[in-house]
Amino acid sequence: MARGLLVLCVTLLALGSPSLVQAGPLVTGVQEPYIENSGARDLLLDRIAGSGSTATRVWLYWSRVAGNGRPSDPANPADPAYDWSNVDGQVRAARARGLRVILNIHETPSWAAAGSWTGRAAARAPVVSELGLLARAAAERYDGDFVPPGESSPLPEVRDWEVWNEPNLSYFLVPQRDGSGNSIAPAIYRDMVNTVAAAVHTVDPGNNVVAGVLAPFGAPDSHMPLDFMRRLLCMSGGKDPRPVCGLHVSFDVWSHHPYTQGGPTHDAYWPDDVSVGDLSEMNRLLRAAIRHGQVQRSRPVAFWVTEFSWETKGPDPLGVPLRLHARWTSEVLYRMWGSGVSLVTWWMLRDRPFPVRLEQSGFYFCGARSLADEGTCFGPNVSADAPKSRTIRAFRFPFVAFPRNGRVFTWGRTPAGVPGRVVIQRRTPSGWRRIGVLRTNQYGIFQKTWRIASTRGVWRARLARNGEASVGFSLHRVPDRPLVHPFGCGGGLPC
Repeated sequence: MARGLLVLCVTLLALGSPSLVQAGPLVTGVQEPYIENSGARDLLLDRIAGSGSTATRVWLYWSRVAGNGRPSDPANPADPAYDWSNVDGQVRAARARGLRVILNIHETPSWAAAGSWTGRAAARAPVVSELGLLARAAAERYDGDFVPPGESSPLPEVRDWEVWNEPNLSYFLVPQRDGSGNSIAPAIYRDMVNTVAAAVHTVDPGNNVVAGVLAPFGAPDSHMPLDFMRRLLCMSGGKDPRPVCGLHVSFDVWSHHPYTQGGPTHDAYWPDDVSVGDLSEMNRLLRAAIRHGQVQRSRPVAFWVTEFSWETKGPDPLGVPLRLHARWTSEVLYRMWGSGVSLVTWWMLRDRPFPVRLEQSGFYFCGARSLADEGTCFGPNVSADAPKSRTIRAFRFPFVAFPRNGRVFTWGRTPAGVPGRVVIQRRTPSGWRRIGVLRTNQYGIFQKTWRIASTRGVWRARLARNGEASVGFSLHRVPDRPLVHPFGCGGGLPC
């Protein structure tokens, strides 16, 4: 993107102008890896459902499900060499709460690696035919009709299948380049996506294959996300991307992880990196590839964010202060929706022990908030977690209000996207004063520009049916905070 155009776009965003006016859905979800711990699973999933989420992302570690050796019949979900027990438990518990499950297939078992490349063993590129057999078995196991041996009822249905995690990074997929330094990871990943798509679409054409799943920043031994994406889709760069080869890729959803070193409008420093402020640029490249036939699909391709968050200050000294964290949470959901994103998954539900571990981005403080012993933060102590109440409210019921051209623009989404009526209010010295009432669309989305000239004050939305209120949103412009580290400190980073 030209720097002049980028500055203009950032300015418009800061003034509250949506980058893309649309009326589609905004599904929200949370990924919490420790729902693998069956002892804490029910409480954690109850919290996810209580956050207004209707989805959750779950790891399907191929290396664990089939880590003991190649099954004799790897396309058979009942092959005794498979161990699905942990995934089964997570899927059952999530679906029992009405949560949509996004299963992310990643990590290669040693027997399925395509080569002995240097790097993390589970990141080695797989033999794609073996990956296809695993995907076929998983899709059949969670087709809604499969009854595991020895059981009497079928497992719940899963329709969303994400291929790998952040394949533009060498930590998750090797090799990234060949011995001469030539890029090869996008081509490897294209074969992986096409193979998984063929497998899960054979089981049910209505299944969604989620591709991309890219990290926001590149590295010397990896790929920047837009570079990886162009190579994967065989598209040129520039303002008018065009096909540069005859290869195609098949998927139903494109996903990205747009972590940022600033606030909700912040763009990445390097042109081919993609933070929140660059999502519209990524979406334009995606739509160009679809328009030119580089993406093979049978229905419109969706754009998702399946991992995103900020650290909070407390316990992380480099995190975002709690009140600002809540404001940014509401605003980033609006910005993502405005960039064409229809599903956002927050990483994660609860903080990790500080300072031993990174990731203080949860909706709950870990136990007593500053304990360094990981064992004190899990198991029965999960119930002692302290909620980050304002952030939970902002995620559950996002609402923004911006002065614009002498008026006030408002946008929001009801908890869980349930349609209905909302009351828009402005805070006055005598309390909250009603501005007007809006009816949402079918996805619980509402927006309106009000004929009120104001650049100060705090606005909020309330549900007409039960009085639940969003976090108040100040009309006062909050400047960006560049150089916020998206992963904070701890784990060896300086504090």
